[in-house]
Formats: sequence, C-alpha cells, structure tokens
Amino acid sequence: MVWSTMMMLAGCQYLEEQRELPTDITWDGYVLAQLADGTEAEVLDVGSVTLLDLDGAHLIDADHLGNGYWRAEEVPVDIDVAIRLEGPTAATDTLPLMTPTVWRGRTPQGRASWLTGALYLRDLDYTEAFLTSLEVFPSVDIPALADGETAVLWGEPWDAENWAGASLAVTDGAGESARVLALVLAEDGTMVEAGESDPIDLFVAWNLSPGTVTLDVEAADGRMVSETWPAEAGDLLSAIYMVLPEES
Repeated sequence: MVWSTMMMLAGCQYLEEQRELPTDITWDGYVLAQLADGTEAEVLDVGSVTLLDLDGAHLIDADHLGNGYWRAEEVPVDIDVAIRLEGPTAATDTLPLMTPTVWRGRTPQGRASWLTGALYLRDLDYTEAFLTSLEVFPSVDIPALADGETAVLWGEPWDAENWAGASLAVTDGAGESARVLALVLAEDGTMVEAGESDPIDLFVAWNLSPGTVTLDVEAADGRMVSETWPAEAGDLLSAIYMVLPEES
C-alpha cells in the first residue's frame, strides 16, 4: 500500500517505544467535517468512525470522547484497514448532512494518534454540487450519492506532476470497469480534462456498484500501484493523498 495518508495515520504524532510488538493498540485523533464552502472545517461530533477489514467486515467502532476526538481501542497492529466516517442522520445545530466517506490506512505498531486533518468528511451538498459541476465534461452523468444506489471514487494525488501520463483503471463491486475522469488545474484556475502527458490533480470514477472497488494505476515510467475499498451505496471512496511507489 502506497499512501501519503499512511504517514499521517500510522506515523502520526507519536509512537510509543515497544520492546515487543503488541497485538493490539489504541488509535485516536480528531475527525473534521468540511462544510459547504469547501474550506471551513468543524469537528465531527455526531456520527460514527468505524474500522473495517478490506472485505468490509466490521472490526471496531471508535468512541467519541468529545469535541470531535475519536478513540479506537484494541486495534490489531500493522494491518490494512478501511475507515468509514459517517455524520449525523439529520442536520444538527453544528453539522449538516455529511457525505459517508471511506478512507484507507494501515494500523500503527504502537499506540498512536493520527494527525489532525488526516481524516475528514465533506458536507453532502458541497460534494453533490462539485460532482454535478463535472457534468460539463462530455458523457459525464454522475448519480446523486444521496440516492443511495452507487458509490463514487474521488482521488487527489499527493504530487500531480508525478502522475503525468499515468493510466487509471477502476473496477466496481460488480466487476464492471468504470469511466475515470482525470483533471488538471489550468493556469486560469479552472479544471480541464487531463491529456495523455498532463499532470493529474484530481480524478473521479462514478456509478460504482457496491462491493470491493479497485483502483489500478500505472505511471508513465512503469511504476504501478493498486488499492481497494469496501464500498456501500452512497459512499465517497477517498483516494486523496495517494502516492506512487518510489522509483527503483
């Protein structure tokens, strides 16, 4: 697994020295909620933080300790996990409806805290408005996540230039190939579809059937990475902060 997220989730703020590798640990930190303007962040003080295995089986529910700080106890060490974030089921005084979001990570080898900002979810209205804005591109028609029928994969490479010319392939939970829209930020600040040799600032795949969703990336220089998410209908699957393997 090759993620910059890994450094923020598993490397975290501290890792206690261990004479022997423990079998389970405590993992905690703040979870943020990004509101409709896309910049203002609150804390997730209502909802859930759940650790899953890569088949989508439940592992652990984190406890909310207050003010958006969540703690998972008895977390198995050094395994790949999916982290599902969900907001309130109805709008509250502080939070609107949020987009259910699935992150990927690897559990630490000792007690640790993820960095603030490593885990967040977005206002559902903001997410839907952004996805709808992509329909200006040819043949892009993204079903609303709020309809609860399909999932969306949203990626933002850590280093856009490093992804110049990369090929992206997404397979959904039904084994069907999905279209991937790769975008690059133009000089005027708008997003345009990335050409064969352009950097990739953002990519989206949509209309994904629930189940195991796989992203396969092959860089122009031949480096490859593959990642999976357990998806439920209505989920936003986060490939934000994704990186390619180092050159050999």
